[in-house]
Amino acid sequence: MIEALGYKRNRLYKKAALVSRPSMTKMMTINKTFLSGLFGAAFIFAIILSTSGCASTHKDRATGVEAYEVRNFTAKPLPADMRRVVLLPIVIAPDLGVAASLEAIKRSLTEELGKVNKFEVIALDEDAMREWSGVSYLTSLDVWPDRLRQSLLAHQVDGVMLVEVTQLRGYPPLVLGLKTRLVAVKDAETYWACDETFDAAVPAVFSGAKHFEGGMLLEMGKIKGVGSIDMSPAEFAKYAGYEVFKTLPK
Repeated sequence: MIEALGYKRNRLYKKAALVSRPSMTKMMTINKTFLSGLFGAAFIFAIILSTSGCASTHKDRATGVEAYEVRNFTAKPLPADMRRVVLLPIVIAPDLGVAASLEAIKRSLTEELGKVNKFEVIALDEDAMREWSGVSYLTSLDVWPDRLRQSLLAHQVDGVMLVEVTQLRGYPPLVLGLKTRLVAVKDAETYWACDETFDAAVPAVFSGAKHFEGGMLLEMGKIKGVGSIDMSPAEFAKYAGYEVFKTLPK
């Protein structure tokens, strides 16, 4: 009789175990799902916080930061007869961006040089350059063709400005590198040279660009703070050109 009761008891234990196992498995699955969801939510929340933090920092970067100052240049007083300066075609590698954007950058730099008011600026296009020198462009390292010097003297040109775009990133944060040089025609002497890179990821550069844009917008009668200089390579080139040409000697 005792053995029979023990047998029945063992059967009851086995049934209980069989009933409890699926329940425990189900609970484990629920816990795993819960933890997975919890970690996922925490990960998404962290991304939102980091993104919002970056956006806020980017928006307020110009606040309380001194504007960038160009220092990598050499200059000496211009001769009194430096009255007419030819701007050779701006050198920029075609693979740095799309043609329309590169042309817009060239126009921006030419426009800023024209605002200097230290001398008359004559901008040569590539066709005129070929006619005057036999080549489409010259870098600061190239030897000038004698034909170019003769053409400059014939047109009573006193100086030559060379501008090269050395770096370009056309998406935020924008980057523009400029290498410039002003040479006298009569003695081939360099009176001014500058080699500078403007990187909008640098707070001081970003600050300078936004301050420049604010002044430009005020001149145009637009509301300060609605510009997009940090998004437009052509507008950013105006700022870079202004800062570089501002260091020209008197």
